[in-house]
Amino acid sequence: MKSLLAFTLLSIILVLPSAYASTASIEVNGNTHEITYEATGLTVEGLEADTTTATLSVLVTTTEVEGTLAITLDRAFFDSKTDGVDDDFLVLADTEEAIFVEDKTDTARTLAITVPSGTNSVDIISLGTTNFGTGESEAPEPETPEEPEPDLGPHPDHPDEEL
Repeated sequence: MKSLLAFTLLSIILVLPSAYASTASIEVNGNTHEITYEATGLTVEGLEADTTTATLSVLVTTTEVEGTLAITLDRAFFDSKTDGVDDDFLVLADTEEAIFVEDKTDTARTLAITVPSGTNSVDIISLGTTNFGTGESEAPEPETPEEPEPDLGPHPDHPDEEL
């Protein structure tokens, strides 16, 4: 019985790759950002960003078992806010909605994502406004142009002076 238990534990250890913390670089809007992640049961092959859809894609290769990806997103790089309040991310494993747990701080959001075997891409989509790669903590407010002062015409008491 003990040898069967030892064999089972050894098999699990050999089949499941151990988790490791790593970083990957991505350039968005002319700025390079480091993304920290920890992968178990999968390998991160690369990162892609689509600023038009506010999507960060993590390209992965999975093993025969379900894996996990814990990815930390610096808020100055990629966030999701609506009216200054944290908004949700939508996470897809290929095209299916993925299960994830989120941990937040003032400077980062960490997503622990369950990645099914056979998955090739994990897409993290901001459902709110994002500052995607600008280096600012929140998307800048659009500037409102100043209106020109109206021309009131000549002064009624002094026709050669304008108001």
